[in-house]
Amino acid sequence: MSSTTDLKWSFEDLAAAETEIAPDCKGKIYRVRESSFMRANGAIVYQRSYQPLKRKSCPGCPACLWMEDYLQEIDYKVADAGYDGDIVRLVVTNVTHDWESGIVDGYDLEFAKVTK
Repeated sequence: MSSTTDLKWSFEDLAAAETEIAPDCKGKIYRVRESSFMRANGAIVYQRSYQPLKRKSCPGCPACLWMEDYLQEIDYKVADAGYDGDIVRLVVTNVTHDWESGIVDGYDLEFAKVTK
């Protein structure tokens, strides 16, 4: 969950993005890469990386421009969408609104597999 103390983009921007989604917005698209190797000390290392696909991604509309600033907030336990070579999209999930004002007060970012 995000905190409001160090946000570069405000929750008002997220609320505006919900209503101003460009019809041609593709979102932020990534290719999953997995690799494993053994270190000299015998440790087995497995890593997963997400390579941005700039040609397939949206160049930056109000709906998705802010997302890359918050990639470090992704819960990597649920970031297991896809395997080596799969294409995934960065999506906003679990958007919560303040019950009095209706303003967005929380959200999560995670990767979802692109099926197309």
